[in-house]
Amino acid sequence: MTTPWSFGEAFSLRRSLGDGIKAVRLAPGPMWLGGLLMTISDGCNGASPPTDLDGLLETEGQLLGLPLQVAQGLVASVVGVPSSFTDGLGDMAAWVVGFVVVFVLFGLAIVLGLFALNSWLQTGFVRMHVEILERRSDDLTPLFSGRDRFWAMAGYKALSSLVLTGALLSVAWPGLALAAYGAMGDDRTLLVAGAGMAAIFGLPAVVYAALGTFLGELVVALEGEAPMRALRRSFALAHGNRMTLLWFSLVCAVVQMLSLAGLLLCCVGVLATLPFAVSITEFAKTEAFLLYTRGTKAAEGFALWDPDPLPPAQAPEAPAAS
Repeated sequence: MTTPWSFGEAFSLRRSLGDGIKAVRLAPGPMWLGGLLMTISDGCNGASPPTDLDGLLETEGQLLGLPLQVAQGLVASVVGVPSSFTDGLGDMAAWVVGFVVVFVLFGLAIVLGLFALNSWLQTGFVRMHVEILERRSDDLTPLFSGRDRFWAMAGYKALSSLVLTGALLSVAWPGLALAAYGAMGDDRTLLVAGAGMAAIFGLPAVVYAALGTFLGELVVALEGEAPMRALRRSFALAHGNRMTLLWFSLVCAVVQMLSLAGLLLCCVGVLATLPFAVSITEFAKTEAFLLYTRGTKAAEGFALWDPDPLPPAQAPEAPAAS
């Protein structure tokens, strides 16, 4: 018979983070690689279009070597500006506008590529945690096994982003409107007041919604739910447990922030500290989710919890029948 765990017991930071450290010791290679790939695919840092137009013309223009006609055509076709307008801009201005458009498109392509990579890896990352938990496995194969849940995971990530955006706009729009009015009228007082109002009302709404979506990716990966059902399930799991989830997520975020101390080691140490921190905290989240949703039945199958497991070759043999 399965006995349920309470939410507080399942999401115990001491136990779950401690087991995450055990998982790193048992399977350092897969945990490091998984954390590194998830960090890269979740960052999207290099995808912003450049803002230094002088450097853009001097370096990237030489690299791409786009003719002026192509730049003008991109402007006309992508942003809907008539070619007669781009002809009147002059060669330099047309180059600038054309390259900005090119790099905006390039940045969007990178963002979409990283989003797709993250959606593919997320399920495999969770499955790798389960393999380590249940079999003490250091196999890397599960990390790349998420193709079957790719569209569901991508859909959930997009849906949860829409929920967060909607939560923000639904309560922060008066402040945002006031800030926009102040910016257009060059009124710094209204601008600051509007931004402050948007933050005061918007932050609690975003936090509330984010905690509601916090467990949805695990629902998609481990319970095979579609995006909308996963969203409902995630909000149901978070109902009445948001303070525990808030504390859990804050501590995990602090652990990942502390791992950035690796930047002090000539910026190389972060390649070890940050991926391991991501893997430890995500492992803790997976374990806690399994304990809460599957109870003692899940815990009984955790080989990672065995204090002194015998290797297969040393397992005691059954006595021979007389």
